[in-house]
Amino acid sequence: MARYEEIVNAFWESHEGYFNKSNEVSTFAADVLNKFLNYLEAPPEAVKVRPMSGEYDSNEEYTTFGALTMEEDARWHIGVLLTLIKPNVITPRPTSLIHLIFREKPYGSGIYEVRLDEGKDTFLLDGTEESHTRFFDYLYDVIYRFYHKRLERFLGKDRIEKIGF
Repeated sequence: MARYEEIVNAFWESHEGYFNKSNEVSTFAADVLNKFLNYLEAPPEAVKVRPMSGEYDSNEEYTTFGALTMEEDARWHIGVLLTLIKPNVITPRPTSLIHLIFREKPYGSGIYEVRLDEGKDTFLLDGTEESHTRFFDYLYDVIYRFYHKRLERFLGKDRIEKIGF
């Protein structure tokens, strides 16, 4: 085989490997998000995904595969949009952006290290219900504390925060 053909074959082998890993990680991420939706007992329309890098079109609906990107840190990144829907209330519908970062550890094991962007806490998701529940409990606490502290800041007597303009 000519050296050129070896280079061509190496490229396509690498390309196919990346595509296969992308499919594997997006399937894993979709499974995690479905389990999180069930954990929250939230309606399906409450959770959507978006890419965290590149162009983002808020009018476009992304699949997990389309939203998942491999970044320079050699980790997979995905944005999860959690919309807070109150029955019989059309607006407001606040949306939280949760930046999740995945990395298979060790490579080929099917076990993923997951963390929030800028988060120091990491979780190993090994496919067991217990590992998912630990991560979901943490994620729930982070989201809940964010909104609860926001209310405390708003109601606090020591501080005045400007609302609106």
